[in-house]
Amino acid sequence: MGSVGWCAVSVLAAGCGAEGLQNPSFEEAGASVACGVQGVPTAASWEPICVNLPRIPVFPSQRSGTGFVPTDGQYFMALPAQSELSSSTAGIRQDDVDLSAVTELRFDYEAVGTVPQAAGGAGVATLEMLFTAQGTTSLWSKSFPVGTVADQARDVTVPIAGLATAGRLTIQLTVIAAPGVGLGAGAETSVEVRLDNLRTQ
Repeated sequence: MGSVGWCAVSVLAAGCGAEGLQNPSFEEAGASVACGVQGVPTAASWEPICVNLPRIPVFPSQRSGTGFVPTDGQYFMALPAQSELSSSTAGIRQDDVDLSAVTELRFDYEAVGTVPQAAGGAGVATLEMLFTAQGTTSLWSKSFPVGTVADQARDVTVPIAGLATAGRLTIQLTVIAAPGVGLGAGAETSVEVRLDNLRTQ
């Protein structure tokens, strides 16, 4: 899995550092429960995050496909978020992640959707990777510009340093609606990020 010198972060092997994440390519099926709603499959070992999600079925979910993702195996993790006229966050997290022997984390992603412009300003869509142990550290983030979102990236590299204590790894997408002014209506931000193939060096 991955190129020479890289390994899935759930594998304990010589040269691969600590045990790290479980189910890094989202191949293992989890329970059909997400954010208190039945019937939405989520990858095993990952806890879904849903904040102010306005409607079903915008929940983190394990999916199969034949497009840009999955880039490893048969499944990937989809994070859809729609703002309506406020904000929304969709993500996944895993506790007790040990990255103390890791120097880099890599992953693949695809993003699709729309970030609008309205009378009061632009909408916002931000993908973040956070690590929480003794405080929260932002490991990586990407903001998608106004317009149609059609972004694909393999081998996104996240430098890892100074994470001596095991903690919580969070990957989340936050969207904020474009605000209106006076009688000018705001506009919904709607973006989905599809993740796969987390690996470390």
